[in-house]
Amino acid sequence: TTVCILPKDEAYFEKMLKETKIGKIIKGTRGKTFAHKALIQTIQKLQQLVLDFPEISAIDGNPLLVNEKRTVAVDFKILLSHE
Repeated sequence: TTVCILPKDEAYFEKMLKETKIGKIIKGTRGKTFAHKALIQTIQKLQQLVLDFPEISAIDGNPLLVNEKRTVAVDFKILLSHE
C-alpha cells in the first residue's frame, strides 16, 4: 500500500508509481507498454475530487484496468462523512 498527503503534482505521482509493484508491471513487460500517464491522470482527477468535496472520507476503486490507451475503474465506491 502506498499513501500520500494531497495535493501532489504529476512528477510526484510518477515517482510514487515507480515505487509500487504495479508500477513495475505498468512500465512494460514483454514489449507491451501500459498507459501509465492515463493512470496518473486518473489519480490526479481523484485527488481533485477529494479536494473539491471535503465530505469524501474514502474512495475505493477496485479494480482499475489499465491497458495501452486508458484506465477504467470497474467498481467504484465513495464514502461520505456524516458531519
